[in-house]
Amino acid sequence: MAWGRLIVSRIRWAASRTPVLGASGSEEMLELNGIRLPLMPPRPDLSQVQFGDPISLFNGRDLTGWRLTNPKKKNGWRAKNGVLTNESPKVDFSAYGDYGNLRTIRDFEDFRLTIEYNVPSAGNSGIYLRGMYEAQVVDRDSKMQGINGPGAVFGRLTPSKNAGNPGGQWNRYELTLVDRHITVVLNGQQVIQNQPVAGCTGGGISADDTRPGPIFLQGDHTSVQYRNIILRPAIKSSRDSLPRVLLIGDSISIGYTKTVIELLKGKAEVRRVQGNAGHTGMGIERLPKWLDPKNGKWDVIHFNWGLWDLCYRNPESKTQGRRDKVNGQLTHTTEQYRENLQKIIVILKKTDAKLIWATTTPVPAGEAGRKTGDDAKYNRVANEVMKKHGIQINDLYTLMVPHMKTMTVAPGNVHFTDAGSRLLAKQVAKTIEQVLTQESR
Repeated sequence: MAWGRLIVSRIRWAASRTPVLGASGSEEMLELNGIRLPLMPPRPDLSQVQFGDPISLFNGRDLTGWRLTNPKKKNGWRAKNGVLTNESPKVDFSAYGDYGNLRTIRDFEDFRLTIEYNVPSAGNSGIYLRGMYEAQVVDRDSKMQGINGPGAVFGRLTPSKNAGNPGGQWNRYELTLVDRHITVVLNGQQVIQNQPVAGCTGGGISADDTRPGPIFLQGDHTSVQYRNIILRPAIKSSRDSLPRVLLIGDSISIGYTKTVIELLKGKAEVRRVQGNAGHTGMGIERLPKWLDPKNGKWDVIHFNWGLWDLCYRNPESKTQGRRDKVNGQLTHTTEQYRENLQKIIVILKKTDAKLIWATTTPVPAGEAGRKTGDDAKYNRVANEVMKKHGIQINDLYTLMVPHMKTMTVAPGNVHFTDAGSRLLAKQVAKTIEQVLTQESR
């Protein structure tokens, strides 16, 4: 049971919504997917980390470079005489309020942040690093102490001492985040030394520890003031300049992602899109967000769509995912699939990344929403498109055909056991490594 709890705590959940029409009118199908996050990196040697030129995040005059995390909330933030003030009538410590939180428009990864805060007696706010790790902001004599008190990474890391000043006085934080390890200096006293932070803080705007994020200031608690907000980004060293690989796909790719990351450790930085990539229509819609330049440049993109495209769904079906190959409607015909893949390739080629297409894995007999043989038909269409564009093909279909009776989680199920996912991961990692080797010549 302890092992099970540990694994669950390190899984990122994402929801994929698909509108469907049911007997009672408009309905929505919700598919949940969990992604096990990468293992904690080793403790960084901060003496070897260099930080870049200081970036002033607050100009002291207005809110340039900042916005509310939720534009529907009341905006209590204003700038005057070098001070960023949140005016809120709230005085209790309840989790949420009517007033909005403020975040930087820019995202950051690893950095050193210095910031001064002044919270009234019994006041409460917070500084979220990358939008997910909260450096607690309360006065020294607050009822919140220890892991929830001054100097803490709220609910995650306990400071060695209470180094805060009384309410109504200014405090100075120096917060260093490198490789998911945090160092906290409060009012000149180091209270947390290079400690790993195992997961996000409640109230954050992201739970993905692998992604950059903003600096975000709580405004939905009580009134608070901030000033002198300076960030120095960590300079990427040679160990950080590995080629970057993006994985795109459905739940099959979710199953092999963790092992691919482990197999390519030290050879490539491997990331995966959030959640299930669904069908090709969803891919066309979501690719601009996934490929946003602020997320960095990709050297290799390994991608697949197919199992969702060839699936029949019926809003009246009680089967998971509304699958029904007898009375359901096909998501995309082979010609629609071909057209969508063409559009996807146009988008992907703009990245200048080396592209690798993964064929769709087999559909077993007895699958509730997919017909045996359609997998081969859709793969033929995809292979024609990829060959036309000179895109390398990673044939996962042929790899798994001999193992469908022994490596699926259940008869009639398209998903694979851990052994099946490891087999897929080995071929995915091998193909990616071969491409990276070719590119480096």
